[in-house]
Amino acid sequence: MFDDLPEPGPTAGPPSLPMQAAGRGQGDLDFGGSRRAPNSPAPIPVTTTRKPATVKPKAAAKTRAPSGEEPESIVESAAGWKKVRAGLFWARLGIFLALLPAGAYFGVAIYCFQESGDFPKNVRMKGYLDKGLSLWQEIQLAAVFGGGLLGYLLVMLGRKGCTRVPSVAKTKGMASGTLFLTFLAFLSFAAYGFVTVSPIFLDKKPIPAEYYPLIEKISWMSFIYVGLLAEAWFLLFCGQAGIALNNQRIVREIAVTGFMIVGTIIGVLIANEFYPLTLNPLSPKYNADKELETYLIQAGIYFLVSVLFVFRSMSIIGMLRRSIRNWFEDNQQALAGAA
Repeated sequence: MFDDLPEPGPTAGPPSLPMQAAGRGQGDLDFGGSRRAPNSPAPIPVTTTRKPATVKPKAAAKTRAPSGEEPESIVESAAGWKKVRAGLFWARLGIFLALLPAGAYFGVAIYCFQESGDFPKNVRMKGYLDKGLSLWQEIQLAAVFGGGLLGYLLVMLGRKGCTRVPSVAKTKGMASGTLFLTFLAFLSFAAYGFVTVSPIFLDKKPIPAEYYPLIEKISWMSFIYVGLLAEAWFLLFCGQAGIALNNQRIVREIAVTGFMIVGTIIGVLIANEFYPLTLNPLSPKYNADKELETYLIQAGIYFLVSVLFVFRSMSIIGMLRRSIRNWFEDNQQALAGAA
């Protein structure tokens, strides 16, 4: 019976343990059921002639100063800002001297009114110049023309320094225009002082007497309008320089100052139509009987406007000088490295 069974072939095996085909690299199973590690061939080394890629270092980023300027322009700007800051010192000192004429005019008027109840020219107190003037008239003339001319000279000196503002501020033209207008206002004020004082101190008049009223009127009006225009340009210059120094507060302070000064002047002009506040015979409310009272009010208005303008201008100039100082502190490292 067993002789009729076929002989086992090379692929014969138990049905539950199928044999894997040889040569597939999947490994063999032993009778315990565990898989043996496959017999994988060793990797073939690959040779190449390509050169390894070279990684270029990134260019260093161009750093900026805390002020936003390029390091190359900081040294150039430093010299200009230094001149501007020094010029602002002299301009502020000259503006402060503008209080001297208004203060002397108002103070003498009040003193003479309280002591004698009259105008300073009618208070008899012999002056030191022996020119027929009272002492109070001499004080007023010295304060108005002496202090005014000295103040204007200092202002022009300071604004000359402001023309050295760096080009990055983009306000050099405004600084030059301010200096030119200030010079014209100075000439107008000097001409007004000449026609006012020369008849007192000169025995022989250098120009015909009939031209004096015309020159006095033209020079005074020119001084007022050109002087106001020069101060407006100077405040605009301060605003532009403040923007270049990242100080936006200066612009707001300039706007407030302009509103206060213009509002005060307009208010005085409107009030003068209803009650005489200035010695203007053309005013419909002018009353010769109240001329002394109007004179005192006029002196007080001049002093009030002068105080308002002077202290607001000095505050703005001080803010700009502090901004320049802060600019130097922010760029101290860059300036030290360039030295």
